[in-house]
Amino acid sequence: MRTTLAIAIGLALCGCEKTPAFETTADVRCLAAIGRLPELNAQNPQYSEESMMALINAGSLYYLGRVHGREPRLDLENALIAELLKMDPQDIQSELSRCGDEMGVAGAKWETIGKNLVRRSQRQPGSPPSQQSENLVR
Repeated sequence: MRTTLAIAIGLALCGCEKTPAFETTADVRCLAAIGRLPELNAQNPQYSEESMMALINAGSLYYLGRVHGREPRLDLENALIAELLKMDPQDIQSELSRCGDEMGVAGAKWETIGKNLVRRSQRQPGSPPSQQSENLVR
C-alpha cells in the first residue's frame, strides 16, 4: 500500500508531460483542422467568408472548451503542432467531416433543450408542471 501511494505521489509531482487521452487528441485534431479551413476554402471555395468565420468561431470555441475541460494543463500549442505535422489535406478533410458531425449532434441537443425551455417558460403561472413537460429534456 505504501509503495503504491509513493508511486502515485511521485507521478503526480514529477511534472511529466503526459500523452493526451484519445478523446483529447481527437479534439485537438478538430482544432487543427478548423484552423486550416481558410486555406482549404481558398483552394476549393465552399463557404462564404461570413459562413466560414462562423464555422471557425463556433468550432474553435466548442473544441477548445472540450480540450480545456479534459486537460486544462495541456500544452495546446505543441499538441496542435504535433497533430498538424501528422495531417495531410485528406486527413484535414476527414477531420472536418468527423468534427462537423460531432458538432451537429451537440447542436441538435442544444436546439431540443432550447425548445423545451421555451415550452416550459410558456406554462401558465401557478399551474402545476405536467409529467410530460418535466420529461422533455433527456
